[in-house]
Amino acid sequence: MELVGILDLKDRKIDELSGGMRKKVSIARAMTQQPKILLLDEVIANLDIYNRIEIMDLVKKISKDQIVILAIHDLDLAAQYCSKLLLLKDGGSIAIGDPNRVINRESIKKAYGLDLEVTRNPVTKSLKIIPVRCGIRVHVICGGGSGSTLLDKLVRIGYNVTAGVLNVLDEDYETSRILGINIATESPFSQISEASYKKNVEMISESNAVILTDLFFGPGNLKNLEAVKMAIHHNKPVISIEGSKIEERDFSNENATMLYNKLRKKMLIVKDEDGAIEILKNVP
Repeated sequence: MELVGILDLKDRKIDELSGGMRKKVSIARAMTQQPKILLLDEVIANLDIYNRIEIMDLVKKISKDQIVILAIHDLDLAAQYCSKLLLLKDGGSIAIGDPNRVINRESIKKAYGLDLEVTRNPVTKSLKIIPVRCGIRVHVICGGGSGSTLLDKLVRIGYNVTAGVLNVLDEDYETSRILGINIATESPFSQISEASYKKNVEMISESNAVILTDLFFGPGNLKNLEAVKMAIHHNKPVISIEGSKIEERDFSNENATMLYNKLRKKMLIVKDEDGAIEILKNVP
């Protein structure tokens, strides 16, 4: 626990911890068995950018004393932290070896079917993958961290992404700011104003598709659901990610549930981010 940096959590219950802290606990539990090889599967999945880097720093530290095999989809971080890579598709090997040999435009296209540029970070000198913009604009209605991973994925693929309405200091706001995403914003802890709502609707009108994440709703952000209604009214494809039922995320005296259920039959329902991205492939 001391090595992983979670000694101060020894008296805490697991369900009280954040996603990043839970990942650290999982790593610590694995290390108590003193394995010769540590196998980590998607250890940074569904974490925000800050926690991804913190976990990868920890994995790098551990790898100095033992072999670590890591399954990861973030190619930028893989190139920065891993000494050797194995690029797979459908269980078969596309390339293996030094990151400089494995990560190139041709191999990435074979693995993912995406046309991406591979350059170098001018500061770290590590490989950096830059999406070739596809021209499709996607507006994401999110909040509370429900959209951070999705926003990152969409930008990496090459979509032109906008988001809103997000309160300043919200986790999804911080992710959007880091990724350079244009956002319809509202003051911290404030109810969505008419001006912010109109900005959100304007972004929706300029988009090719809208994705609604499984965010929590209260009186302060109910206008985000009203914006979905406007998107449907203007015949925008709306993809709703239902990681959980709306009733479990409704703190608006059931107002969000009633409105959502009215709109639901006009939306494309998926279970997760990958399902939403799959549908986007068919958006003109």
